[in-house]
Amino acid sequence: MWGDSIVGFGEYHYKYDSRREGDFLMISFSPRKISTPLYIMNGFDRYNELLEQLGKYR
Repeated sequence: MWGDSIVGFGEYHYKYDSRREGDFLMISFSPRKISTPLYIMNGFDRYNELLEQLGKYR
């Protein structure tokens, strides 16, 4: 659990050119009343084919 309502799996460390860095979830979801947001880390461009199988997303 991250926070009150986010369930996450995996972790990755990020570092910007500005030297800002931190840790975040690789993938997570947050059950809501109207929808279930799914958060995926940056860098999943190579998985476009799999993302299309999710159906409608933004």
